[in-house]
Amino acid sequence: MRLKITLDRGLEIDLSRQVYEQLKGAILTGRIKPGERLPSSRELASQLEVSRPTINAAFDLLSSEGFIERRLGSGTFIKELDGRYLRFKRSESNVESPAAYSELTKFAKSLVLRQERDFGSDSLPNAASSFALVRQSAARERVRLKAREKLIDFQYGTPSLAEFPIGEWNRIVGRSSRVLGPEDLMKSGAAWGELFLRESIAHWLHRVRGLNVSPEQVIVLHGLNQAIDLTARIFLEPGVSALVETPGYQSCLQLFASVGANTRPAFVDQDGLDLSIWTGRYGRHLERLRLIYTTPSHQFPTGVTMTLERRLELLEFARRKGAFVFEDDFDSEYFAEGKPLPALMSLDKFQRVIYCGTFNQLVFPALGLGYLVVPESLIEIYRSACSLLIEPVSLILQKCLDEFVRSGEMERHWRRSLLLYAERRQVFLNEIDRRFGDEVRRLGSATGVFTTVQFRSLTTAKSQQFRAEARARGVLLYPMSHFLGEFSLECRDEKLTELIRAALSARDANAAQQFIFGLGAAKRNQITRGIKILSQVYSELI
Repeated sequence: MRLKITLDRGLEIDLSRQVYEQLKGAILTGRIKPGERLPSSRELASQLEVSRPTINAAFDLLSSEGFIERRLGSGTFIKELDGRYLRFKRSESNVESPAAYSELTKFAKSLVLRQERDFGSDSLPNAASSFALVRQSAARERVRLKAREKLIDFQYGTPSLAEFPIGEWNRIVGRSSRVLGPEDLMKSGAAWGELFLRESIAHWLHRVRGLNVSPEQVIVLHGLNQAIDLTARIFLEPGVSALVETPGYQSCLQLFASVGANTRPAFVDQDGLDLSIWTGRYGRHLERLRLIYTTPSHQFPTGVTMTLERRLELLEFARRKGAFVFEDDFDSEYFAEGKPLPALMSLDKFQRVIYCGTFNQLVFPALGLGYLVVPESLIEIYRSACSLLIEPVSLILQKCLDEFVRSGEMERHWRRSLLLYAERRQVFLNEIDRRFGDEVRRLGSATGVFTTVQFRSLTTAKSQQFRAEARARGVLLYPMSHFLGEFSLECRDEKLTELIRAALSARDANAAQQFIFGLGAAKRNQITRGIKILSQVYSELI
């Protein structure tokens, strides 16, 4: 037996502990079966290029916990675990029995299957394997966090936290805490947010995005996913359809599907959302279209900005279909090439746009605060849904953000960040052009806090090698293939199904060559060094 174990010698975690964690995970998820014989300590030490005492230490720990049995003269074997392990699991979590797989919703099953794919489990979930996945996930998270500290990380959606005015924020937190009395701390407040913060958000949107909205239209929430989930519950159900950008934000696709809606692909080209498939003869197959999800300002993850012509086409299409547009205004605050195009909502004459924003990149991701701006006709239904489904954002957090906006500190931070990201973006573009030349093509507009690049000579196999070797040399990359998703393709017209499948196949082929580079967390010297490493890896591979 040859075990699949990967050791990272750059971590502070002992090698014996890494061997122990990975072996235990393989046992608990059923990848190594009861009764199977493990390689000897000598064989495994040779395979992993470590000392025998390292392997023996891992074996000793597994043996002491009852996972393996060391038989003198025969070897080391996996013990039968199920009954004993299930008792251990119940004593820790007080769960008498796990839910049967057949009882789960389609949405829950998709989550379980995705976990099993990620962790390599061969069986359906039971108490032991489900708990094992959680234990594995926690262990991998600890390893990941330790490793990431030493890497050049081109993670998207992460701002430059070193430049955030933490001192001023802490002073605001202190002042807000003193202003609030005991009675304020006891009440939960409006589920859709306090008036003072909704006023500040409305003023900010007018200042930055040119939106003329009332505080009554603003709904304060815990972030983008909650905004999508709430909207899906209001508009979607089995038998209705939703259009979702592809490539696009996978959580939106999954949340729409979780309420039973038919999710249809809306492809993206150099001009943004392309509705040509659905505006012609095949439009009748959009059964009861209710929602269209789009990121028009800086499409995620291609980086394209939707043209004004396409924006007007989208609004007219939504009006004809009786659908609403969910405008995720992601990355609009850091537009660089001239004046940004207006938000869809500012062009909307038909009251068909639901606008969504967050403060993840303006403040910091852990703030976990976002908002919706809804048409006046939807204010009451959203407020009713919030009252039933939403726990209000904490009063003190709302107070802090309100003062951060009203004091002018957020605008000052925003303006500093505009200059910082413009500089980093230019460094990145200069380096990528200098190192790669015609081998790369930049997608979308040179704006925002992420840029998408296509490497022309990469095949699917070489793309995976490129990413793996870059990671081995200390650079984290994020492939476009993470943002493709699966859609509801069943329809009555076979030609339409074939057309969509062909378009999805072309999308997937292009995605193999494309990577998303976040520039918020990577400093100037890291960008320069990271691109140099990537050029070396690429030249060796191609």
